[in-house]
Amino acid sequence: MGWRVTETCPQCGGLVTMEENGRLFSCPFCGVRHAVIWPDLPSYAFAGRYDGGFLFLAPYLRFKGNIFTCREDAVLSRVVDVSVKAFNLDQAPFSLGMRTQSMRISFAPEASDACYLGSYIEVSEVLRRAVNSMPERDPGFHRAFLGEVISRIYLPLLLDGKVLRDGLSGKELGTLKGGAAILDGLITKEAPRRPMLVPALCPECASDLTGEAMSLVFVCGHCGAAWETAPAGLTRIQVFFAECTKTGSLNLPFWRIEAGISVPGQTVNGDMPELLTTWTPAFKIRPDLFLSLARRLTSSTVDIGLTQDRLGAAVYFPVTLPAREAIQALKVILYKCSVKKKIIGPLLSGMKVTPRAIDLCYLPFDQSGYDLVCLCLPLAVNKNSLKFGRSL
Repeated sequence: MGWRVTETCPQCGGLVTMEENGRLFSCPFCGVRHAVIWPDLPSYAFAGRYDGGFLFLAPYLRFKGNIFTCREDAVLSRVVDVSVKAFNLDQAPFSLGMRTQSMRISFAPEASDACYLGSYIEVSEVLRRAVNSMPERDPGFHRAFLGEVISRIYLPLLLDGKVLRDGLSGKELGTLKGGAAILDGLITKEAPRRPMLVPALCPECASDLTGEAMSLVFVCGHCGAAWETAPAGLTRIQVFFAECTKTGSLNLPFWRIEAGISVPGQTVNGDMPELLTTWTPAFKIRPDLFLSLARRLTSSTVDIGLTQDRLGAAVYFPVTLPAREAIQALKVILYKCSVKKKIIGPLLSGMKVTPRAIDLCYLPFDQSGYDLVCLCLPLAVNKNSLKFGRSL
């Protein structure tokens, strides 16, 4: 379950509530919409009153995403959500528990009366602990992380003399024998960077950009340009549409990736292609369905004609899975599509996958009962699975 983030509108100062890791918000008071662009790891802090004592903010790292494991008999997948204490203070809580879902959170302030503790663990350690939380410890031939959200959350702590207290509840956590001197080596001078809040206007024609709260790509309703959120701001990308005689009620986004494949000491043959063209969903969905859709699209013999001509006033499902994460799934998709898994599996660890072309493509779907049926391929997606994917 995701949490809600409270922030101040930069236009009018009104209080805005957005989704966890939201990319777009609209102020309910002035109506101005802003794109949220993080230059680094998303960083949040609990909002509330901190009474008495020396206040400092302690970091926790949170991982939320899918983990795929290529085994000899199958591809296993798990949805994992863990938080890890990222500072060395034994008396502090081991994890955040349910606080993120029950208490107010805002962007971590760059200027604060409190001091920040530095993080002593890397993202790789968070991934390792996420793997350790799974019942399957065997890494198999290959392991991949997909759709992961890694964020930093700061918990306020108070030091009253030598007594350490929870900055939110006031609960006593323990005693620091060395008092404030223990914190000297833990406090960092660098505050976390806040996100850029960019007006959701097309950089080319200044018209409103369309998108949902979790969208990574925004489309201009006037000139049709598509813009992807990047650390430097909004970057224009090319978008392709399926050449289809029918217009669907909803267009789902997919990444079409051409990648070169090489394995040291191995020659190209029928078992190992030199160039692989894969299709992956560009939206978050249950991991088993993600692999099923990717396998069926990648293995399809139907030639999907693509064009850059817009589909008119069609409805577009939001892009919520970035291309860089779809690339991480290429080895898993190759293994899933392969018939000779015993040959391909041992090669995955040394295999090098080099993306050569990445395109965002929309395919038309129409409603049929509980499913959405593709109009240009024999492919169907359950509507409820798309709704569930929004919470992943």
